[in-house]
Amino acid sequence: MAKREYSRSERRQMPTVRGPNDVVEIIQHLVCDEHTEGQLLLGIDASMHLCGAAFNCPCTVCQDPTANTAEALVAVAEEMGAEELVLVTFVDDDRLAPTAADVARYEGLRVECLDEDVLLLDHMLFSGHQWRSVAEVSWAEPTA
Repeated sequence: MAKREYSRSERRQMPTVRGPNDVVEIIQHLVCDEHTEGQLLLGIDASMHLCGAAFNCPCTVCQDPTANTAEALVAVAEEMGAEELVLVTFVDDDRLAPTAADVARYEGLRVECLDEDVLLLDHMLFSGHQWRSVAEVSWAEPTA
């Protein structure tokens, strides 16, 4: 799919993404406070603007497939014309703290996406208006 070009005025109206707090603000505008399942992918273009968002709801009614592999994430990024992605997974409150498995999965996906020239900026766990960054936990782990 061809990358969409935006006019200068369209680009100025897009939210600028400078860090996790900007991403959280965008998520809070896009989803319901009570949503506890599903996946949101945010695409960010070269100018650090939000260029796309895709919400996948795996509930029994919607039955959307979620992007759980690097290939699927890269395909979404290409469709959006994004160079960077933020993966947001909606979880219950008791699942908000990233586990070692979450960190390992994020690190693996990040490396595989980079091989395809897509930067996976973060994997955020989101519950209501509470969130945790898996990337922050990954970066904070001591190296032996």
